[in-house]
Amino acid sequence: EVSEVEKSRPSCSIGSDAGDFSTSALRASGRNDKGNELHASNPSSLSPDETALVAHLLAGGSAHEFERTHHCIASVLVDSINDKLYDEFADICIDASGSEPVIIEDYADELRSLLGID
Repeated sequence: EVSEVEKSRPSCSIGSDAGDFSTSALRASGRNDKGNELHASNPSSLSPDETALVAHLLAGGSAHEFERTHHCIASVLVDSINDKLYDEFADICIDASGSEPVIIEDYADELRSLLGID
């Protein structure tokens, strides 16, 4: 029998392209709530906007410029990118502590490789 808590849980997150609802605990287990394997190193686990932001930052672009051209909030994308790739790097890969988010240099080459950017 399905509990009231399970009945009230959303079946997908808002804005999710994959249609999966994934919690930190489920991601840590390597699965989403549909039982599918998650692959943090798979660039397709990033949304198109997330992938575009990483590429933009790797090319030396500004987050403010990205926000204007893509009509989105870069800080939200940065949080999501860091969350999705945390298992891959065991760290955040984009530092958002300053006025502009920046790719952490130690991870730049690996990010380029993951995204197929030369």
